[in-house]
Amino acid sequence: MAKIPFSIDYKPQIESGEYKVVTGDNRLVRIISWDKKVFGGRFEIVALVPTPQGDTETVQLYCPDGTLLASNWNENFKLFIITPEPELTDWQKFISGCFQKYGLLDCGAADRIAKECSVELLELATKELAPTFGAEYMNGYEDGINYDRAKALKDLPRWRKIGRGSNYSSNTEFIINGRYLEMTDTLNDVYEVALSELEKLPELKEE
Repeated sequence: MAKIPFSIDYKPQIESGEYKVVTGDNRLVRIISWDKKVFGGRFEIVALVPTPQGDTETVQLYCPDGTLLASNWNENFKLFIITPEPELTDWQKFISGCFQKYGLLDCGAADRIAKECSVELLELATKELAPTFGAEYMNGYEDGINYDRAKALKDLPRWRKIGRGSNYSSNTEFIINGRYLEMTDTLNDVYEVALSELEKLPELKEE
């Protein structure tokens, strides 16, 4: 389900029971009049709003956009709509917001068109921007890999070649010589690493 801003455009769905009207803190609201006449030719919405305890209802007046008409205005009393459709994605919200920002569509129609057109618009935007950002993304990705590799290897102990051995062996041999671990490989090259450097190796934890 999705919780979206209130709009009088959803009146048919609300009256049919498909959509529910709630307050900002999710109290179920009953609208008893959509067109209470007021001075200046305007109209107000009359609604029954449960108290926070839920045992009684209060009569509240709202603007057509769901804003409470009261001197002690409270965000929790603002109206919203609960729909059975999934909530808008961030991309769809962006599209809907653009329509509303420039006055092209009200929130109800903007949300609907954002859902219907979001996939096509995203494909067009991706096609338009891909040549510009594709190469930059790959370069950044490779730079990140190289940076992480260098950072990971920076403090790890390294073998240092110190000479040649006196006896050839078909196996790699290891011995501890004082403060060093020495390795003689199958080519008879001898390497060493300080035992103190081995303490820098990360701890192996079994999961």
